[in-house]
Amino acid sequence: MDQLCEARQQRRTLQVARRAARPGTRHRRRRRSQRRSMQLRWGSIRRGRKRRTHVLEKRYLLHPRDRRILFQLQDGKLAQPDLVITTNFLEAIWVDRRFPGAPCVVYFGPPVLLNVGEDVVQGSNGVVDSYWQGVRKVLNNVMRGHALVAAESLFRAEQFFWQTGVQVPFLRPMSVWVNATYSPTKPRSHGGQILIHSRGRLKYETAFISSAQNMAGPRFPYQIVPQAGRVIPFKEIAGFNAVVIVPWSPELCMLRQLFKMRMPLVIPDLSLLRNLVHITNIRLLPYPYNLPDPLSDRAAVDAVHPFDPFLDAARTPADVRGMQARAYWAEYSEYLLLPELLRFSSTADLLAKLNSMDGQKVSQRMRSAYLNDLEEMRSFWQEALPAMLVA
Repeated sequence: MDQLCEARQQRRTLQVARRAARPGTRHRRRRRSQRRSMQLRWGSIRRGRKRRTHVLEKRYLLHPRDRRILFQLQDGKLAQPDLVITTNFLEAIWVDRRFPGAPCVVYFGPPVLLNVGEDVVQGSNGVVDSYWQGVRKVLNNVMRGHALVAAESLFRAEQFFWQTGVQVPFLRPMSVWVNATYSPTKPRSHGGQILIHSRGRLKYETAFISSAQNMAGPRFPYQIVPQAGRVIPFKEIAGFNAVVIVPWSPELCMLRQLFKMRMPLVIPDLSLLRNLVHITNIRLLPYPYNLPDPLSDRAAVDAVHPFDPFLDAARTPADVRGMQARAYWAEYSEYLLLPELLRFSSTADLLAKLNSMDGQKVSQRMRSAYLNDLEEMRSFWQEALPAMLVA
């Protein structure tokens, strides 16, 4: 695990200072109240873990988090849901077992085995086998027209194919709820600002920001402003002239949200991305969320993808196969698929791209690309949902 970078340390120091400034008695009284209310509503963490196991072993205990009460009528009878939408395969398995034939949409983001990785560590083979059986049943429901499974990015769709041998569509989240639009408060050469999106996830992002600020100098038309782990409202972000994103994962919700705002985005090119988008995977391993379905056709999967998206991408930097795997899977990330993104190969190249950027023209092209994506997603759902509900 990488050490905490300076931005994250500053954020933690600020949080500690804020907590210390609060009155002690009120703080303790509020924490006791919060713990008591959470115990009454949700139960303990240990009980929640047992509940997940009980779902798969059919020993489901009834308590306030039991999802059965979501469909329970006043007379005690269970109502058949017209449509269930979830982002979790575990919930889809429960719905299929409790309400056979109920239409279900699974719109997932994390890898499929992340739900039961802890059970793999504990050696609960029966739970893991039951989970894979449930996933196969959900996929069979897709073939029968009773369910729909889609990933939120091409990377996750291909990663799902590598683990299961089943190809699913990917549908970009459109972030229609974001209520801000690109409107820089200060023009170029008159105090314009460039935000560097940094959440304290990368070890050397502080050094990157410092080098960009030092190379820019006082005559650069924009001011380089680091996020430094702060939570910035979208309406405030809309006042920047552009946002630089240094990713640590193959997909970031912030990328789609800023794209919806028509905010000019500057990201690393493939030569840098191949070593950035796999950082989350490297930190999660050896947590066993990478195991494939035991019944999947591995020969057919290997014929499509020659590299393991988990283990090969986590090899040492000097390993040739690791370098090839990281570059191969980085090409499936949204950073190389989204249109109208500016890309840089070094700090100097970043400043050159920002200096020659016309933010308004880039924003207009992003708006057109977003509307095309939105129309495509709307057409898909208008066609897929009625067909599934009729079936």
